[in-house]
Formats: sequence, C-alpha cells, structure tokens
Amino acid sequence: MSIMTDQTIIINSGFALKQKDGLPVFVKRNIKRSGSGKEAFEEALKEGKQKFSIADTVDVDFEEIIIDLHSLKQIIITPRGKGYISTAFIDFCLEHGILIYWIDPRGKIAASFIPFHMKKPTMIINQCRAHDNGKALEISKLLIKLKLEAQKMDSLIPKLDKAGSTKEILQIEGHAAKAYFNKWSIGEEWRFNGRHGRKFNDNYYAIDPLNSFLNLGYNLLAQKMSETLLKRGWELSIGFLHLDVKDRYYNQLAYDFIEPYRTWIDDLVKTMIADTEIKPSDFIFSKDKKSMVFKEHEVFKLVIDKFISVLNPLEHKSLPLIRKIEDML
Repeated sequence: MSIMTDQTIIINSGFALKQKDGLPVFVKRNIKRSGSGKEAFEEALKEGKQKFSIADTVDVDFEEIIIDLHSLKQIIITPRGKGYISTAFIDFCLEHGILIYWIDPRGKIAASFIPFHMKKPTMIINQCRAHDNGKALEISKLLIKLKLEAQKMDSLIPKLDKAGSTKEILQIEGHAAKAYFNKWSIGEEWRFNGRHGRKFNDNYYAIDPLNSFLNLGYNLLAQKMSETLLKRGWELSIGFLHLDVKDRYYNQLAYDFIEPYRTWIDDLVKTMIADTEIKPSDFIFSKDKKSMVFKEHEVFKLVIDKFISVLNPLEHKSLPLIRKIEDML
C-alpha cells in the first residue's frame, strides 16, 4: 500500500512513476489474496517475498493516478517500495523542485534526488566564513538555547551563554538531553534508559524500541528541514554545530536547525505510546543485528504517515528562525 496526500507520496509497495500522455502518473500495485493460500501469502508478505507458491490465489491490479505537481513537494520510498521511475518523470521533478527520498528501515535517508539549482553560492561562502569569524558559535548557541527552552531546561541557558567553543556547547547540550530524557515516564517493557545506541556516546544504532522510534522521527524531521533549507539556497553538508561527522549525514546543517523542533517528535512518540498505537513488540532487530527496526511494514508506514502529518507545518514555522540566522551571517 501507499499513502498519497497533496504534498507527499509515501510509497510502500510496487509502483511506477512515469509520464503518460504528457502527464505525470503514479502507478500503484494493489494485491488482493483469497483461497487456501491466505496464511502462506500473509507469511510471505511479512518476509518481503515477491513470489508466492501456486497454491496461493493472488489478484494483482494496477491503479494509475495523475499527480498534481503544483502541490506535490516530496516522494518518500520505503524499503518495501519496489518499482521504477522514468527519466520523463525525473524531468517533471526537476522542473517543479520535487524531492525524492529513499529511506532505510531505520528511517535514515539512504539516497535522494535533489534539484541542485536551488543552491546559492553566496550563501555557501557565508556558511564557510562563519567558522572563521565566530558567527558559527553564535548561531550554535541560539539553536541550542531554543532547544533548551523547548525542553524546559532553561536553567542551563546561563552556562550556555558563557560557552567559548562548539565542544562546550555540545557538552551542555548532552547534559541537558540526559536530564530531559530521565524525566520521561515510560513503561519498563520499553527498556528505555536514555538516548543512546549500541554505544552510549552514539545513538545512531538504536538497540531498544524507543530509541529506534525516536531515530525514525528525527531523521524525517531532518529530511523535512533539508527541503526548506535547500529552497533558501543553503549547502546542507556544512553545519555550524554539526560539522565533519564522518560517514554519517549528508545534511549536517539540517541537524543544526532541527534542534528547537525535536520536541515535536518527542511529544508525538509519547502520545502514540500512551495510546498504545505502537508497542515494543512492533520492533525487531535488523538482519545485520546492529539496530532495531519496525517488524511490520504496515506499522512502519503508519508511523511515517503520523510523523509527516506533524511535520507538515515545519517550513512555515521555521522560516522566521531561518531568516534570522541568514541575517546573522
């Protein structure tokens, strides 16, 4: 199945994005099952198999939907999305500034299609100069100050104001994050003891359900922020606070700008847990055993849809802050 709104298409099944009669078309593959092979089909579907035994009765139909490119902003393809994109459709995306993202089971952007004509050389030069003229430190303090306010950790702001390096800022931010998450009241079944991954100083490879849940939300938040920054002409690889994180993120700048908005994800995650929409049993270790991921594709899709709905106002809400930082450069 796939989810389609005016602004976003989330693809979670077989698909084609192509041109037909001069119009952009999204082709969805819809599968229906019946007969004695129902149980075998469901089990094969859970395992992501593309072929089924003769004993299964499987009906496949294809639905063609004409896309309104004037309102569409992004296309997200999940690991379950298998299909093709025509060069004609890519031309449509280039013309209308539509971004395409491929996400892995952890919610990390594995690949992307981004129209590069959005970048502004003067903005990129100013980003680089900010690390020499002290403005990167000033901007980093502003972003973390807003994060501390959103987390209700205001008591650390005076210490932040005195920080003389990004290292000091990160230490203060880390101390605040530990205290902030220690206040969370989460059931023992979630096995949550703070933000971390396989290593306690690195939350990337989450080995418990809640950190995996949060990682997915934060990655989608960074993706949404990346789109907004690209439209303004920023270079995503040059951050102010997050810089030179080897082999980690192509959009390090976005991870600077999302700091004040992480609580949007936190609040939604806590609400979904409280409403038992998501349970620890919805997670399983990835095939490489390095991290936890969503076990069911349908749950994965549901969560992405919820996150996208919460993040839709991000561009409008974050523009005043982005413009302020542009003026600071």
